[in-house]
Amino acid sequence: MFKKRLFFILILFILLISGSIIAFCYFSKEVIQDKNGDFKEKNVNNNILVVAKKNTNLYINKNYIYNEKLCFSFLDSKMSKKFGVIYTNYLSNKKTLSHSTGHEILSESIGLIMLYAVHTNNNLLFDSAYDYMIKNLFSNDIGILWRSEMSDNSVASSNASIDDLRILRALIEAKSLFDTDKYNTSIKRINDLTLSNLTYKNNLISYYSKNQVTSTNTIEIGYIDLFTIKLLINFDSRWKNVYKTSIKIVNSSKLKNIPLFYKSYNIKNKTYKINNKVNMLDSLITMLHLSEVDLLDDKSYNWLKNKFYKEGKLYGSYFLDGEPTYNYESSAVYAIAARLADSQNDDIFYNDLLKKLVNLQVTNSQSEIFGSFGNIDNLEVYSYDNLQSLLAFRRKNYEATHN
Repeated sequence: MFKKRLFFILILFILLISGSIIAFCYFSKEVIQDKNGDFKEKNVNNNILVVAKKNTNLYINKNYIYNEKLCFSFLDSKMSKKFGVIYTNYLSNKKTLSHSTGHEILSESIGLIMLYAVHTNNNLLFDSAYDYMIKNLFSNDIGILWRSEMSDNSVASSNASIDDLRILRALIEAKSLFDTDKYNTSIKRINDLTLSNLTYKNNLISYYSKNQVTSTNTIEIGYIDLFTIKLLINFDSRWKNVYKTSIKIVNSSKLKNIPLFYKSYNIKNKTYKINNKVNMLDSLITMLHLSEVDLLDDKSYNWLKNKFYKEGKLYGSYFLDGEPTYNYESSAVYAIAARLADSQNDDIFYNDLLKKLVNLQVTNSQSEIFGSFGNIDNLEVYSYDNLQSLLAFRRKNYEATHN
């Protein structure tokens, strides 16, 4: 009897020690994914520990590293044409519509994954997306086409300034990060086409189409990527006047009743436009663009924080009096708001926004969209929400917060 008790005590002791070791290893540094889809982590002694099985519920640590890895794994395994080339939607659609749908590939998604590749120092991922863009989306007379892979095999004939600027930023950052000149030709060519097709009298314009007789007279306020325009001045001085004009347009685009922003500006009439509500994605992107060049005023940022902490959430849209239009939360809204908080060096707000973001992630391991930011009921998953979420997980000081 004594030997049995001693044996059970010994077993209990071993289990306690093992648990301590596992707990210690759980928060170690390097996470890898094996061929079966299981997430594993190397501890300080380079031993491998399984921390998240492919078919088990999500495990989360304080840095959200597993949320990020599972989101990327979903995109890579279930929503990609090839590595780094993400479909617009998880569900396919056999019709080609005026808006993006199904398994089309957007230059928007290509630019976002290229930025994510830069933020994760992943040259392979970057070049896979870059190669696809050059072969399938780049046009010698238009620039970067806004979509490809349409069901009816048609070819897009237009592009959008925000997508071109995003890809230019990624290329410039990749050139520096990977210490290479291989992107120089693309940077120069896209830069020249963007200036010739997507600016008018030193004004950035929203779209260009080779089928339209004259250039568009409008610019979406959220398309004015001030940081990238300023960055491009170092490559081409013609951007200097575009930057000056852009600053004036954005700084004058604030609404009267609430410190959010108009949707668009008519260059010819010099008038701003918005409907009867504010799309929070539009205003948040404008706020992020201002923050990245240190021009965001406290009034707008504090309004956002006060709304979040007073109501416990951010809504997808608001009426012009500041009341939400309906009870709808968006992962993209929380992701871009988190990127904004990071740009503002606001650690507390950033982490509180990430807590709301991960609550929208599909953590049911039995769902076919497990790991994504999507709708578990109808299986709708959009590339934009997930790619913005990946960028939100990667802070400006990512290495400092994960070591």
